[in-house]
Amino acid sequence: MRLGRRERKDQEVQIELTPMLDIVFIMLIFFIVTTTFTKESAIEVNKPQTSQAAAVQQEVLTISVDKNNLVYFNNQIIDVESIPRLLQTSNRDVSLLINADRLAYNGTVVSIMDKAKSAGVTQISLGTELKR
Repeated sequence: MRLGRRERKDQEVQIELTPMLDIVFIMLIFFIVTTTFTKESAIEVNKPQTSQAAAVQQEVLTISVDKNNLVYFNNQIIDVESIPRLLQTSNRDVSLLINADRLAYNGTVVSIMDKAKSAGVTQISLGTELKR
C-alpha cells in the first residue's frame, strides 16, 4: 500500500447511456422536423420518359391529364376553363406541375398551360419519368 492513496479494487467501470440516448432523441426530432413529404397524385398517369429530368424543390400545384384527356386538380375532375379561377386563389407565387399521360392530346396540355399563364403562373413544368 502506498501512502496517501487508496487503491480501489472493487470499483466497477460503467458506461453512462443517458447522454447517448439524449443525442439519439435529438437526432430523431431533427429528422422528423426536417423531412418533407410529397403529395403524389392518385390519378394513374403514364408519364413520358426522359434522360434530362430534374427534381422540383418548391411547393407545387399539380394538374393531371389522363389518357382520356380528363383533367384533374386535387384528384377531382375539372374543366380546363376553371383553371384560372383555381390558380388565382393562391396568394403566393406558385409553380405548376402538369402530369400528362403520354397518350393525352397535346392540345389539352397546351390549353392548360395557356390558362395557367393567364392566371399569373410563370413557372410551369411537365412531369416525366427518368429513363433507366
